[in-house]
Amino acid sequence: MANPDRNAAIWYSADGYDPANKGINGRRVAGESFLRGFLQHVDADELQAIVAGHNTANEFAELARPYAGSRSIRPMHIYKSRDIDAVSAVHYPAPNIASEAWRRYHFGQTSFSITGITHTTATANIMQAMFDLRTAPIEPWDGIICTSKSVLDQVHYQFDLFDSYAAKRFGTRNPARPQTKLIPLGIHTQDFEPDAAMGAALRADLGIGSGDIVFMVLSRLSAHEKFDPMPVYRALSIAQKQTGQTVHLVLCGFFADATSEKVFRQGAVAAMPKVSLHVVDGKDAHVRKSTFSAADIFLFPIDNIQETFGIAPIEAMAAGLPVIASDWDGLRDTVTPDVGIRIPTTLPSASDLAQESFQHQVSANSYVQYTMLTASMTVLDVPKLARAMETLIRDPDMRRRMGQAGQQRARDVYDWAHVIPQMQDFWEELAQLRKAAINPAQYTGMDVPVAPNVGHMFASYPTHQGTLNDQPLTATPGATVAALKSALNARQFERMRRMVEANNRMEAVLRHFLSSPTPVTPKMAAGALDISQRAVTRCCHFLLKYDLLRVVDESH
Repeated sequence: MANPDRNAAIWYSADGYDPANKGINGRRVAGESFLRGFLQHVDADELQAIVAGHNTANEFAELARPYAGSRSIRPMHIYKSRDIDAVSAVHYPAPNIASEAWRRYHFGQTSFSITGITHTTATANIMQAMFDLRTAPIEPWDGIICTSKSVLDQVHYQFDLFDSYAAKRFGTRNPARPQTKLIPLGIHTQDFEPDAAMGAALRADLGIGSGDIVFMVLSRLSAHEKFDPMPVYRALSIAQKQTGQTVHLVLCGFFADATSEKVFRQGAVAAMPKVSLHVVDGKDAHVRKSTFSAADIFLFPIDNIQETFGIAPIEAMAAGLPVIASDWDGLRDTVTPDVGIRIPTTLPSASDLAQESFQHQVSANSYVQYTMLTASMTVLDVPKLARAMETLIRDPDMRRRMGQAGQQRARDVYDWAHVIPQMQDFWEELAQLRKAAINPAQYTGMDVPVAPNVGHMFASYPTHQGTLNDQPLTATPGATVAALKSALNARQFERMRRMVEANNRMEAVLRHFLSSPTPVTPKMAAGALDISQRAVTRCCHFLLKYDLLRVVDESH
């Protein structure tokens, strides 16, 4: 029997895990890969998910079924107490877990742990979310998985900023921090085994000779949010001239916008006239595998703060390709000297970038403008990039050694079979902290500050406020179940997909009042109908609103 403390309920929504239908971006691609890795490799007796409705529950069950074997599949409605009692941890597919902490607020701080994971951290929303994390009811048994050392440093820096601000602003002790853990993203290494026949077919389709050198990039092709191609084109032109080799660059991806397509295509004509440019559809899995199989060298020249980890170089390593990558954030962790060459990068000083930070904060610049401007001043060393290209063009043995080392590193370090157990270790650590907690903060009976109870928040709005539980009520003369159905039909509540209570329950409550020769209180009706008093009272408010019930005036 597996240790339940090592399991987590996956907060499941298609937006975090379905790039095919929700749109391809790094977060969703990584999420889809993680979910498949989790379902395949997690050591747990039950595959748990937190879901928001029946359709989402069915989606998760369908995804989990091929991997379940003898394990049960348990989608749980979002934080219903009868479900959440079975959960040790909830894993959210992003770092902004403050909203999840507020949801837990109703169940007690030690009811379960919450973890999130970093993806892009440069957006204003995520930066605000990291600030909000420090004001939410986060506990030391919650955690943020940071996928690279650079992101770990960034998260700690922003937490430190909050603590310094709070000390000056409020003079209070710092709130609890979530645990932070360095765990990389993973891949399914078997998916990237090269296929010589597929590679040869693609080279033939593109008119690439058997002795030609093929560099490839796998990326969303955005000059503003991924990488500026012009320095890369310049370096390729230099390397081609120095070696005299026939060189091709295959961009495997898709253009983010028309401007990017113009930059990538026209820039190639201007900056590397003797290097052939090919663009292939990176959304197609067959094309991606064919490109990995056809290439000689993988390029990942990222110069953008949008990137935090970089899955593509690991996929290239699994495909047996040597990697030339920027010495940038997570690539510094993944691309070691035995598998590739990292090219130095230079970022301007904080004072030189103060304008970009301020203009992004006050919305004078959009996120894309913010990342573009920062990237346009981020230097990727072109001479060293050209020399790295030249070295690998000239040395097929080095390419082969690096490719073999990359395959081994991908299998040993980045396959989900090795990554998922690290996540399970983390969940177990958090469970131990949670169980050892002494007198943790409890908020039972307190309103949620970010979303107060409607009845408290708006108590000054109505003429009267109070419970109907002991209030005698009677059916309005002429009221009928048909009149209720007519009102419901006219009001079209079903279009909003929400009702105060189910229609059949509403009808049952009205029938009870219609059949009673004397006034009845909601409390009495609840007992007679064996329906919860809360539900009956809610039905009564609705029936009063539509003049199907009336309050008995006992003063006369």
